Amino acid sequence: MTKTFEEKKKEVLEKTSMEFRDAKEAMGPMQKLMDNLEESGLLRPHQALPVIPGYVAQLVDYTVKVQHTIPSDIIGYFYFRNEQFSIEDMNLPNDILDLEKLSEYFKIGLHRFEFERACIIGYKSQLFYLKNKLTGMYLAYDGMNDLYEVWETKAHKFTQQEIGSMNTGSYEQIEVTE
Repeated sequence: MTKTFEEKKKEVLEKTSMEFRDAKEAMGPMQKLMDNLEESGLLRPHQALPVIPGYVAQLVDYTVKVQHTIPSDIIGYFYFRNEQFSIEDMNLPNDILDLEKLSEYFKIGLHRFEFERACIIGYKSQLFYLKNKLTGMYLAYDGMNDLYEVWETKAHKFTQQEIGSMNTGSYEQIEVTE
């Protein structure tokens, strides 16, 4: 049996609220968030997952994993950072999160919505092509640990995490826009 969008939405709300000590307390804000996302057009049935940078994906994973954490509270940490408290006061793991980059990211309103959507419906990691600065050719991967150069049409799409683990000195990152 295939579930309708409304059934799936209700299931997500119930599952999320169960993670809180007082499910009734959590259900109100979560329902309001879901309704607002749906009304604004940011949440639709069979909607593509938001594409977010790796450093934001780390925060999404942290937010989803840690109980009693609501995405809008996390955004509030960054929004009021300079007025009420500093990065050190955020109680976020600054050893695994790039808090300065996240602070810049959340200055853009659409990014805040994308973060909340990613916490609720999941996300796709931002992908990049690697282009050789000298030859103009792109890096490809054969799936067996072999890298080689090809023209753009056969280029491999790499995540930021994959790129970070490679020696990419003569390559420039080009964001995949498709």
